[in-house]
Amino acid sequence: MQKKVKAVALVSSGLDSMLAVKIIKNQGIDVYGLSLTFRFDSVRHRKRANKINELEKELGIPVRLIDKSEKFLEIVKYPKHGYGSEMNPCIDCRIQMLQIAEEYMKETGADFIVTGEVVGQRPMSQQKPTIYHIDKVTGLRGLIVRPLSAKLLPETIPEQKGWINSEELFDFHGRSRKDQLELAKKFGLKGFEPPAGGCSLTTPDFSRRLSELFSNREKENIRVQDLELLLYGRHFWPYKHLNIVVGRDENDNIALESLKIKGALAFMPADDISGPFAIAVGVKNNDDIKTAASLVARYTNRYKGKSLRVEFFGLENGIIEVEPADEKNVKAWRI
Repeated sequence: MQKKVKAVALVSSGLDSMLAVKIIKNQGIDVYGLSLTFRFDSVRHRKRANKINELEKELGIPVRLIDKSEKFLEIVKYPKHGYGSEMNPCIDCRIQMLQIAEEYMKETGADFIVTGEVVGQRPMSQQKPTIYHIDKVTGLRGLIVRPLSAKLLPETIPEQKGWINSEELFDFHGRSRKDQLELAKKFGLKGFEPPAGGCSLTTPDFSRRLSELFSNREKENIRVQDLELLLYGRHFWPYKHLNIVVGRDENDNIALESLKIKGALAFMPADDISGPFAIAVGVKNNDDIKTAASLVARYTNRYKGKSLRVEFFGLENGIIEVEPADEKNVKAWRI
């Protein structure tokens, strides 16, 4: 009896990866989906975790979700291939994704890997020379099928062995999604998310905050939660050792309160006064507590310009009355 051919596909709720699965699955291949996420990639982590069941139903395949935050943090700190336009280690990220997919391929007994990559779509990781380099570095040359651009790339082992029909693959190129949208209509795909601008590491605000974090703290002491913190609020570095994050709105306040950063102090207006929630990391003394409290006072609108009682809790607990931070300091400290 002939062995059933199986594949592992890197999938998300994005159009390209979903199309790649459909193209391969329609050729009678058993496909196992693998969705990788990390907690400091904006809201994608929560969205992806919540949409796995929908994704499985839409594609008709099992999908495993793996949080790779800890592994990914290391390549954010020390990218062998450098960063892109911001703090995005795209090439190292792609290599790591494929290495995890290879592990899952061995676990499931699959024969090859499928991705939704399109030649020329991403400036750093989806150019032909980079794709060839990634395949070589991972040791997976010939075992990665990119159905949307396969006709623009060297023939893969699954094509050579007749596991898949090359004529049913495509030659999509560049950033336009016109061809993909037409193909999605043909396949009846509806549950895909619109194209996004990239992960958090490609955005200027997040990258600026991350760069400041790397400048002020030893990289070996930086944790996943430290990068999660960069997603929310207004960020201040009054001193090299002290990072203060002040919520901008209710959503920020809720998110900051949920993080529970180890060793940090939390601040909020006392006496049931409505105002921002803040987190201070690196507090060493009473002056640091006063500085953090003064920023809470500065952004408590009802008490603008007035002294305010601010509660702090964590490793220490108490209430301090402070004047709002001076505007000159606020501008100098903010990142």
